[in-house]
Amino acid sequence: MTYTIEQINALFDKVNKTNEQLNQYNQPNAEPTNQGSAQECVVRIVQY
Repeated sequence: MTYTIEQINALFDKVNKTNEQLNQYNQPNAEPTNQGSAQECVVRIVQY
C-alpha cells in the first residue's frame, strides 16, 4: 500500500493535533514530551 505526500502530511497534522490535545490535558504546565511521534508512526507504516 502506498501513500501520497498529501495523505502523509494529513496524518502528521492529525497526530500532531492529537498529541497537542493530550499534552494540554495530561501536562498543562510541562513541556510536550511526544514531539516527532507522528513522523515515526508514518515511517513505520511506510516501512511495512
